[in-house]
Amino acid sequence: MKKLTTLLTVLSSVFVLAVCANPSASASSSDNSLPANNSPQTTTKEGDITSYESAGNLEATNPLGCEPANSVSNNSSAADIVSGAVACVEEERFDDAADLVMVSSAFALFDTQRVADKTAHGALQALYAEAFGSLPEEKASQLNDSINEMSPDNTRAQAICEYLADSEPPAYFPGYMVSHGMGAFSSEPQEPLVEGFDEDAAWVRSLDFINCNEI
Repeated sequence: MKKLTTLLTVLSSVFVLAVCANPSASASSSDNSLPANNSPQTTTKEGDITSYESAGNLEATNPLGCEPANSVSNNSSAADIVSGAVACVEEERFDDAADLVMVSSAFALFDTQRVADKTAHGALQALYAEAFGSLPEEKASQLNDSINEMSPDNTRAQAICEYLADSEPPAYFPGYMVSHGMGAFSSEPQEPLVEGFDEDAAWVRSLDFINCNEI
């Protein structure tokens, strides 16, 4: 029988990688030339290194508060949902935070399948790094413990999978991810989303990513 990959493996590994990652998606240059792009950007300079960050990078346009995972709509982006998870951590509601991490992972995986710029696909890890990378050790440990409980036989995970399976695929424009990629700095206009994208098939793969297929 094929060995199952649990949510413990999927979510914990993503979370651990994220808190060690650099949360800012930016281009760096040793000169003072700006990227050839008309989109708004911010510029920071440290020594001889100038860094550029595109507007909207990792931005939560409608950030959630700490709310149950089964109240998240398909109009909330992964960045919005991560904001909710942060709010839960601040209230020390670690199980609710872990539930929202699970949902945000599915939404972000969906986005990686429809965002054309592959350099933008690290947005989920960057989101987690930005959101959780500076947590005090005790809170980070408690959140990680709650994430580790999310195996396929966990009742919370089962309820989330059932809710997501009955939900429509994400319907927002994934600007937080599009703006994270190097395409945001290109002078050549690019289509942000994959042409002919099959949202239903992508949603099934997204639920597989969080192991809903094992429940």
